[in-house]
Amino acid sequence: MAKGAYKVTSETGDYFAQQKQANFFPEIPVIFSVSQENEKLYIPLLLSQYGYSTYRGN
Repeated sequence: MAKGAYKVTSETGDYFAQQKQANFFPEIPVIFSVSQENEKLYIPLLLSQYGYSTYRGN
């Protein structure tokens, strides 16, 4: 990956609809920056019906 800002969007609405569960966030955008070329990133998304969190993993 080149240096710069990126956006990954997880479309969670379909998943929860298939599970027949309500959810508050039908999609979750995660915007992050790459500071070194070819940097390997792991960006976990922890998800529940009404909340989520993300962080930079190892």
